[in-house]
Amino acid sequence: MIGAGWAVAALAMLHLTGTGALPKEVTAEQVARYASDQPVRILVSRGSDFQSDKVELIPLESYVAGVVAAETPSSFPLEAMKAQAIAARTYALFHLGDHEAQCADLCGEVHCQAFHGVPPPDSPASRAAQETAGEVLVYNGVLLDAQYSAACSGHTVAAWQTRQGKLLPYLGGADDRGESGAYCARGHTVTWTKRFSFAEAQRLLARNLKTVLGNQSIRPGKLLSLRIPERAGNRVRWFEVKTTTGTYRVMGDAVRWLFGTGCPGPSGLRSTRFDLKVRTDRRGRPRAFVFTGAGHGHGIGMCQWGARGRALAGETAEEILRAYYPGATVRDLRAE
Repeated sequence: MIGAGWAVAALAMLHLTGTGALPKEVTAEQVARYASDQPVRILVSRGSDFQSDKVELIPLESYVAGVVAAETPSSFPLEAMKAQAIAARTYALFHLGDHEAQCADLCGEVHCQAFHGVPPPDSPASRAAQETAGEVLVYNGVLLDAQYSAACSGHTVAAWQTRQGKLLPYLGGADDRGESGAYCARGHTVTWTKRFSFAEAQRLLARNLKTVLGNQSIRPGKLLSLRIPERAGNRVRWFEVKTTTGTYRVMGDAVRWLFGTGCPGPSGLRSTRFDLKVRTDRRGRPRAFVFTGAGHGHGIGMCQWGARGRALAGETAEEILRAYYPGATVRDLRAE
C-alpha cells in the first residue's frame, strides 16, 4: 500500500484517532459523481516492496461489486451481500480522497476496503451491487462513515470508546444477539487464542513498535513486561509495553498490528477483545504471553458475519443495516 511519500503509521493512525474525514452532507458533487459513474481511483498494491503500486480507474459500481467479492464469501445470503454493497458504497463516497497524497481516492487494502478486482457480472457480488445500485446510508441527511468488521462476537463497540473523536450516534454500539446467541457465531468461530514465546514477543516489538507508534527513532530495548491498564467495555483501550528504554502506550487497533507485521492486515491479534496471561519461569521472569479473545476486527459498525446470521434469520438488507447503524436510513442517489 505504499507509494512515494507514504507513511504507514501516519495513515494508520488517521483512522485510529478519528482525525480523518468528518461527517458531511450528501453533496450535489457526490450525486453528480454517482450519476456519471465517474471512476474512482484505487491504489492497488502490486508487491511487498511497495514500489510497484499503481492507481487504477474503476467505475464506482464495479468497484462496489469488487469490494463485496473481497469482503464477503460468495456463499453468503444475498441480503447480507446487499447490506455489504450499501455499506461499501457509503464508505467509498465518504472517504473519497483519503489517499490524495498518492493521487488516489482509496486503496484496495484493509486500510480502506479490500478490493481484488472486478468480479464476473453474473457473480453474487455483482448481483448485490446491481440490486442496490445508488443506495447509500444517511443519518439525518448526513452521509455515514459506514465502518464494518468481520465478527463482533455478540456486541458491536461504540466508536468513541476505541477511536478518539468518533462521537457518532450511528456508531454507538449495538447488541448483536438473537435467541441462539451471537448472530456472527452461526457458522463462524468467534473465539481465538494466540501464544508468543518471550523471544517471539521481543522480536515483534523490536520490529513493530516504532511503526505502530509512528516514531522511527524509538529503540525498544529489552522487553520487561506487557499489561492491559485500561479497557473500553470488553475491548482493550490501551496496552502498556515496558522495556529497558522506557514505557510505551499502544492505543486501540495498533495493539493488534504490534503482534503482526506492524501494519493493518490479517496477521497479528484478531481483535482488541482479549485477555492476557503471562507465563513465568521459576524465577518469575516472563517466558510466554497468551492472548485469549473473541471477535475479528475493530468491532465498529456492521458485523459482516452477523449480517450473514441475520439474513439467515430472515432479515432484509435494510433491516440488517438499521440494526448496526441505529437511526440510519437508506437513500437512493439515483432519485436525487
